[in-house]
Amino acid sequence: MRTISEQIFETDVEINDSFEDTVYSNCTFKNNVFISNITSLRSFKFQECRINGSFFTVSIHNEVLFRELHLSFSNSQINTLHIGQNSIQEYNFLIDIDNTCITDCKICCCTCDNINISKSRISSLLLDSCMWKQLESSRINIHESEINKLYVNRISYGKLNIISSKLVSLDIKDSAFVSELNIISSTIQQDTNIALIHSKIFYIKRTIFESKVNCEYSSEHKKKSKGKIVIKDITIKEQARFTAKHDVFFDSIDITVTPQLLGEISFIGFQLQDSLTLRGFNKNADLRFIAVSAHTIIFLDYINWGTTSFLHLSSYLPDDKSYFACLGPTYMGNMIFDGSDLASFTNIQILDSSLIGIKYTNLKWPSPERIVPYPTVDERYWIKKREIYRQLKYCAEDNKDRIQALTFKSYELDAYQRTLNWKENASDLLMLWLNKLSNNHGLSWIRGVMFTIISCLIFYFIFYLCQDDFMAKYFFWENILKYFWLPNGIDDLISFFKSNPNIFTCIMGVISYFLGKIFIAYGIFQTISAFRKYVKN
Repeated sequence: MRTISEQIFETDVEINDSFEDTVYSNCTFKNNVFISNITSLRSFKFQECRINGSFFTVSIHNEVLFRELHLSFSNSQINTLHIGQNSIQEYNFLIDIDNTCITDCKICCCTCDNINISKSRISSLLLDSCMWKQLESSRINIHESEINKLYVNRISYGKLNIISSKLVSLDIKDSAFVSELNIISSTIQQDTNIALIHSKIFYIKRTIFESKVNCEYSSEHKKKSKGKIVIKDITIKEQARFTAKHDVFFDSIDITVTPQLLGEISFIGFQLQDSLTLRGFNKNADLRFIAVSAHTIIFLDYINWGTTSFLHLSSYLPDDKSYFACLGPTYMGNMIFDGSDLASFTNIQILDSSLIGIKYTNLKWPSPERIVPYPTVDERYWIKKREIYRQLKYCAEDNKDRIQALTFKSYELDAYQRTLNWKENASDLLMLWLNKLSNNHGLSWIRGVMFTIISCLIFYFIFYLCQDDFMAKYFFWENILKYFWLPNGIDDLISFFKSNPNIFTCIMGVISYFLGKIFIAYGIFQTISAFRKYVKN
């Protein structure tokens, strides 16, 4: 490789096929440098150079395709760097820019498998309509650089990595990334606008957005997943909006929230064939999910001191593995469900989670027996399930949903009953059993009426069998109506004593008479209590 050192070029410099691989070291180009008519593999390196004019490539429009051309700039200063310009089929550029200051950099309308920019300062960087020779290995790396304006337009690459960089503004339009789009440990001062066709993974980590963020996925290629979004430990000081067009679907969204997330972040119109996962500590942010459907929703160690809201949440293509899961320690806090359908999820799992503080309107609840702490039943299963129903009961009461609160109360008592045993808790078990039998823990007034009538018939029939008085038996239905009316019926008992029954018959008759009165009164009380489902206290 030839080396040219410490030269000053006063006029334009043309680099053509007559040049072998060359290193320019500590050279000054006072005018333009351009590359043309390269017909074989070449490598040109500029080290500690200064280009006052423009560096550009010239299209020659011949039939030789994809000649590999390696351009390297390090520790240099360049006024204008233009690579490409309608030379898509002529060169396959490999571009390395390291510790270089550039006023205007354009890489467009060319084939370029690798672009590496590190520790550089660029006023304006345009990547437009770039192609590749090997898609899977193609990548654009921007590392530890300062760029005032980064504009990416109509490119399709394997990867775009923006790492540890400072950008004034970022615009990505109509682009696709087969493997990854990574924005990591960077700072973006002004608005960020991203319009993606596809990205297998869109990964944002430890990045500060000082202004608004707008990310939109197009409706092209509807039959193919738009990929996965992973957000971890970012700071958004104003507002972020992620929007998906109608009839497109994604793999998953995974969000890890930290206290540094301050503003509003919205996800609109996403259909996730896998999962939506929320984790971390939301101290001040406002997270909004609007018209989002997901196969599985997971809150994993999620502490919500800010606001998290779901509008029209539902399950996407539910099957036996579709879950709505709160896995603790999780604090739901100020979480809002509006017009959402939790019943569409096949499995509902809540474990070690605080549900107090949830607000909802027009929420479709699942059947309570489907809400479980975990699939297998062990000695603590019903204790945890009772706690779930207790919290949901108070949640419904806070939302003035009295009917749903009574439903959860009924299931809470059922779960509590299963934690008791006859040896140690006989009285409580008897009370709960009668409460369940008489009005289903306050949910069924019809059961209360049936309990009252059946109790009246059974106990009065036993009392009837204990009597020998023909007239008492003859007026059975008239007497039973008197017996049903609590203040009346004492005449039957007096007549029974006057008939001089034997001791056993007397005891059976008296017990059945008074037990019947007690159960009738209890049934009437339970019937009235069940009407609390429809009226205020």
